[in-house]
Amino acid sequence: MSAAASGAAAAAAATERRRVLRREEETMTDYAPKDLDGWQFKIVRGSFKTVEHLQALQAEQAQYGWTLLEVFDQERVRFKRPASEVTRDSERFSNPYSTRSETGGMSQEKVAVYTVLVIVGIMVATFCVMMALIRR
Repeated sequence: MSAAASGAAAAAAATERRRVLRREEETMTDYAPKDLDGWQFKIVRGSFKTVEHLQALQAEQAQYGWTLLEVFDQERVRFKRPASEVTRDSERFSNPYSTRSETGGMSQEKVAVYTVLVIVGIMVATFCVMMALIRR
């Protein structure tokens, strides 16, 4: 299988995985309309493999009024906060709606992307060296 075909297959698999995870996030927790009244919700993505990573994430999000609601897995955590917290957002130093966190390190998705980039870089370098040797 060529590098391009491998890359296309990996991209298709990643897209399908994201679609499945999004569907799970929408259906995993059923909220009645009364449960949503006066609340904001968000899912933070990252790499939260240890209790320390999760605690660091909770501390980070607490600065914006968010409280932990549920942990989907080691990469997705749902938070909620009272809608009234919006009035304090202008006092905060960063984006309270950010859905990415690096408190636990790089996510598996980011590691996979960097790995593919390194492999492609090695392949390109190898090709260039081979071409240079052939032209001698």
